[in-house]
Amino acid sequence: MSAVISFTERAKPTGQGGIVAAAVLGKGAALVLGWHRDRLPRRGVAAVGDGSVRGPFRLTAWEHEEPGLCWFVAAMQLQGVLPAPGTIVPLHAQGMSDRSLASWPAEHEGPRELAERLVSHAAKRPGDLALFLAELVEQAPRGAVLRGILRRFLAGAAAEDGAIEIIGRHGAMLILQGWGRRETEARAIFPDGPLVQAPLSVAGFARGDVAAPATGLLEAVPLAEPWSDANPSALHVAADGRLWRRTVVAAPQVLGAVEAASHVAEMLRRLDADAATLAMLGRAARPPFEGAETVSRARLPLVAALDLVAILPGVGAYVGGWLVDPHSAVVSVTLANRTGFSVALDRVWTRIARPDVVSGLATDPRFRGVAGDRVGFAAFVACEVPKGGEGLH
Repeated sequence: MSAVISFTERAKPTGQGGIVAAAVLGKGAALVLGWHRDRLPRRGVAAVGDGSVRGPFRLTAWEHEEPGLCWFVAAMQLQGVLPAPGTIVPLHAQGMSDRSLASWPAEHEGPRELAERLVSHAAKRPGDLALFLAELVEQAPRGAVLRGILRRFLAGAAAEDGAIEIIGRHGAMLILQGWGRRETEARAIFPDGPLVQAPLSVAGFARGDVAAPATGLLEAVPLAEPWSDANPSALHVAADGRLWRRTVVAAPQVLGAVEAASHVAEMLRRLDADAATLAMLGRAARPPFEGAETVSRARLPLVAALDLVAILPGVGAYVGGWLVDPHSAVVSVTLANRTGFSVALDRVWTRIARPDVVSGLATDPRFRGVAGDRVGFAAFVACEVPKGGEGLH
């Protein structure tokens, strides 16, 4: 159950600041909108009433319309107890003197009205507040009221910017192509799915059908697991305090993993981006693992096998196998999965003798003259390998 209580602004409160609205989100969590005269701690402990009800809080703040004041939104764990009208709410934080807030007489509102207040008061840096709300939703993914507030805030605060025309469901990335403003150090926000917010890598390309400052965009969102939800209806972009919305067109072109990799590979030569983004998109251009061996399809004589992957949780993995490459065509060997994990093996491996492999290929004319028998490899990779090893290849 949830309730939202708003406090009127008819009179200046006592104390250093005031609460404008407070929403009980369930399970003892409250979302509070208010203002303050001084710098506020980003984390600390809040108290209600006689101080017997205490709980942690975290907040984000931004500039108020009046000089010397700031707006803030705080998430508080208050066991479902809201401050009584007219009472002082102390805030305590280590290394900072106590701050106090005064509440107003209560008037009831719903989540929609609270979201509208957030939109009206966060006009200067809506992107920061959107990311704060998205992080709260990530911590409580089943919180329907909080997710609804985020959804309504994005709808009211985001400025329209461009469109998404192509959606690529690559295993380790969500590929989005269209047009709009090219932002750096941006984050993507999706209010309706299990992935709420993530880094957004953006590459630009020339398009003659859009006017500056818009340009063609190919954007990639890293995924912890393949995107299995319905296609997003929009991409919300937060960057440098700003907030943009790129709406997905009515009938977008949707690409599967293989098609998405091929499309990115074709686009690479047209893209303008920093080295890290181009490297990331270069990985997306690799043909995805489809659950079957494909080395034997190579036109050059090339055979390989992965014999062993022994995962040591929290430590790394021991990997063993063999590779016969008589023409030295292979430029890199990595251990990877379908969701973005990748680690180089050829940088750390030791080549070992595998006479069983050499003798098994002795009658194959493609591999005549293979020098020596050190076609095997053994490697230890010190990294966090995904649990279970599903999809490793």
